[in-house]
Amino acid sequence: MGAGKIYDFTGVSPEGMPPEVRCAIREAADHSDMLPEDLEERLGEALSRSLHIPADHICVSGGTASMVYRIIFAFRPRRALVVVPTWTLYEKALKQYGCEVTEYVLSESGGFQPDDSLRSMIWEHSYDMIFLANPSDPTGTLMTRELLADLLYTCQKTGTRVVLDECLMDMVMDQEKFSLLPSAVGMNDVFVLKSFSASYAMAGIRLGYAICGNTEDALCLRDRTGDRSLSVPAFCAGIAALGSTEISDSTRVYIAMERERITAGLLAAGLRVYPSRASFLMLRSPWDLRLYLDGFGIRLKEVTGIPGLSALSGYFYRVGVRSREENQYLVDCLTHAARELDRIVPAAEGKHRGKEQE
Repeated sequence: MGAGKIYDFTGVSPEGMPPEVRCAIREAADHSDMLPEDLEERLGEALSRSLHIPADHICVSGGTASMVYRIIFAFRPRRALVVVPTWTLYEKALKQYGCEVTEYVLSESGGFQPDDSLRSMIWEHSYDMIFLANPSDPTGTLMTRELLADLLYTCQKTGTRVVLDECLMDMVMDQEKFSLLPSAVGMNDVFVLKSFSASYAMAGIRLGYAICGNTEDALCLRDRTGDRSLSVPAFCAGIAALGSTEISDSTRVYIAMERERITAGLLAAGLRVYPSRASFLMLRSPWDLRLYLDGFGIRLKEVTGIPGLSALSGYFYRVGVRSREENQYLVDCLTHAARELDRIVPAAEGKHRGKEQE
């Protein structure tokens, strides 16, 4: 592998940004001196045609984080439940609006999967809002449609709004068996979050959207934003992405196969790897790997300090699937690192709290 090259495994898209999207972003510079008019509405109509979902159920925003804040601002939950480990922004945004947050901690022994105790918790406390992610980040675990149906029924009965993050679903094999789309349309108090970031490697562009169960909620979200919240480059990138080749089944098969190859290699190196169905996996190490791997040009996303993992010993990392050559390089370097660290550094004992990851 090339000397001095950086191998960034912090992302979740192995194919990178499509050429047509990259071209559209460059060309958008020629139009960025114009005031953007009705870009959210026009992109929503394009999404409607692509997803076969009525446009009045779609709300577009400048990224998933923006949509999370918009939902919380629009409906002002007083008490919310967040299933952890997960993206820390949900809890951060809720607390910024004065919401009381309760964490439902998924157990490591249970494979970081929710069980019937989650439904019982919702029944008992009747939260205003619950945040779920499918697949979960950073664990990569999936909830079945059956489990989701049970949770949604419970939330409907208790008047709990459901925010379901499916931003990483597009690269999951057999996603139709797990995704709530398009059946979410018609469900009251349900919001399904989607993003261009993972599927099209557009994290820096900031473009996402929500599918709202009913049109009243969608209208409420659109009313809670100022004019021209979407930039011209983001709009052009979104239109180009929708017109590009969709993620193919062969890509999903590749991701699954490479994920298993990485898993086998890391297990052989003595590292703990958790089952994943996403385009990334989570590993656990008794050593801090980041400084050691810097010498190999490898970047991993450490998630040690997030709720749901911070109480466990060791160091946790999310590893995205990349090309086969890069994946093998990662396995070789981690194998070498584990052997060297096992020889010269005592394994971490007890609790380690890393800096909370955003």
